[in-house]
Amino acid sequence: MLETAVENYLEGKQINYSKKNKEYRVLTDIMLLQAAEENYCLEPQLPFTAWFWAVERLSEDDRCILSCQQNTSTRTTGHSQHQE
Repeated sequence: MLETAVENYLEGKQINYSKKNKEYRVLTDIMLLQAAEENYCLEPQLPFTAWFWAVERLSEDDRCILSCQQNTSTRTTGHSQHQE
C-alpha cells in the first residue's frame, strides 16, 4: 500500500527519502515480529478444539446474507457493530 500511496520521487527527480525510511521501518518491524514468533509454541487445547469443531458451519448462501447485512450496517452507522 505504501508503494502506491506515496511517490518514489519528489519534484526534480529527487528520491523521496521519507518514503524509503518508512518502508525500512515497516520491513524492520516485520523482521522483528518474525524473529519473536519463533519463540512461541502454541499447543491446541482440547476444550477449544472441541468447541471449534462443534460450531455449526454456515452455508455459502447464509455467509453471503450475513456479510451483506454487516456491510449495510457498517455503511449506515459508519462503524462495525463488533468494534469495541
